[in-house]
Amino acid sequence: KKSKIVSIDDEAIGVQIAAPPREGAANEELIDYMSHVLGVKSRCISLDVGTKSRNKILLINFGTTTTTAAKNGGGIMTTAEKVLEMLKQDMDSS
Repeated sequence: KKSKIVSIDDEAIGVQIAAPPREGAANEELIDYMSHVLGVKSRCISLDVGTKSRNKILLINFGTTTTTAAKNGGGIMTTAEKVLEMLKQDMDSS
């Protein structure tokens, strides 16, 4: 079994997680998987709501990732549309 995005709608993103929901393993896998899909380090993603629930809210920090970006006055600009596009691409490739 492999983690994958199974649905995307206006209210939520459905993600099937390969890890069991024990001792935080599924939460860790969700963060690792989403960091891979979105191209950020796992430390840039945190679980805001839902540590013991099937429904979760993630906070994602798309801050500065390169020295060049820092020299140009800030972080990487990522729009909601760009994030949605990355999620859909991953779902379509699964």
